[in-house]
Amino acid sequence: MAYVQLGGICNVVKGEIGITKAIPGDYPMVTTAEFRKSHNKFQLDTEAVLIPLVSATGHGHASIKRVHYQEGKFAFGSILAACVPKDENYSAKFLYIYFNLMKDYVLVPLMKGSANVSLTLGNLKKAKVPNISLQTQLDIVELYSKIRIEQDKATDVLAKQETDINYLRQAILQEAVQGKLTADWRANNPYTEDASQLLKRIQEEKAQLIKDKKIKKEKALPPITKDEIPYELPEGWVWCRLGNTLLYSDSGKSPNCVKRPVINQEWGVLTTTAVQQNRFVENANKVLPVNYEINPKQIVEIGDILITRAGPINRTGISCKVDKLNFNLILSDKTIRLKYIKDSLFPDFVVLTLNSESIRNLLLDKMIGMASSQVNISQTNIKGICFPFPPLEEQKAIVEKVNALMGLCDVLEQEVQQSQAHSEQLMQSVLREVFEGEKTI
Repeated sequence: MAYVQLGGICNVVKGEIGITKAIPGDYPMVTTAEFRKSHNKFQLDTEAVLIPLVSATGHGHASIKRVHYQEGKFAFGSILAACVPKDENYSAKFLYIYFNLMKDYVLVPLMKGSANVSLTLGNLKKAKVPNISLQTQLDIVELYSKIRIEQDKATDVLAKQETDINYLRQAILQEAVQGKLTADWRANNPYTEDASQLLKRIQEEKAQLIKDKKIKKEKALPPITKDEIPYELPEGWVWCRLGNTLLYSDSGKSPNCVKRPVINQEWGVLTTTAVQQNRFVENANKVLPVNYEINPKQIVEIGDILITRAGPINRTGISCKVDKLNFNLILSDKTIRLKYIKDSLFPDFVVLTLNSESIRNLLLDKMIGMASSQVNISQTNIKGICFPFPPLEEQKAIVEKVNALMGLCDVLEQEVQQSQAHSEQLMQSVLREVFEGEKTI
């Protein structure tokens, strides 16, 4: 296929306004983002393809995330260039389709720079465009429109499937904390110790540790009233305060409060971004200098239950697996740790319960702050929430059941994501064949 240079068929115009300096107005303002802003003045009144002049990722890496098509009166940012066909021999919509699908092969190689990678107007004008008839261009535009309609239908179906999977995940957690997932397990294990007896043993052991001065005595939590109970529990379960199942809770300190040096070890501070629902992000922690003063009481241990007391609403808790890290961790001052008696509480059960909708709502009701940005919750409020407490062996059975079902959800989600990727790849493949002259339309 023969090609021409973009500068030969288009006027290439640089944007006049800095994106952050746009004044909201009546005209669409094209930026590098997916959606338009607005501006009180327009720069062009025509059809054009808008191409970013700066790398989408930076840091010495050349990339273009998206190309835009715009018509009518519009403004555009100074980090974009508008390509306007010089005559009717080229369609702006065709050029948009071509550059959007072929940007990694046609535009990105023209970007230069070691740190701040950019695309100059001179280099952009050298971009190769297929030298094909206007009718062929219009045929490609029509084909693209038909494929896009079908792809949009498929995308809607796949998006609904993803939503359904998310609903399914939450339904699984809710069934778990109501004891519905393990009804058969209870029928097959009728002689399991009642949760009330387990709770009594926890309180007795806790009292002994207080007596031995190994832990501090905490203020007694109030009994649960009938109005606080959100739903009925199976026989053998009990409603209790979360704090009644624990030894104690603690939180990290600000850096100037840590003491006692630990020599020749790498340490990190557990950040709020490291704690996510049902998982622990190993690389989202702040690394501290070697020989930094560390308080041993603040060291995060394998199996700790962690809750962010400040941060986005959806961060409720996680069982921490620190053995995956290449450095040790201490608690931050925005993280609460729940300590429990081993063989009396299964930490993964606590995590999935705190992430279930009904119990999470109890937790969120205790949070204060702006829901859209930052919220805060105290240790007292966390320990005071109503908690559905099953026998220890059933806690383990619930976690096993939930993990198996969540694994199936993971498979379904992966299939949906692969279908989405395949749909996009198929469209690009068909149109690339058209551009390369390998397909007749």
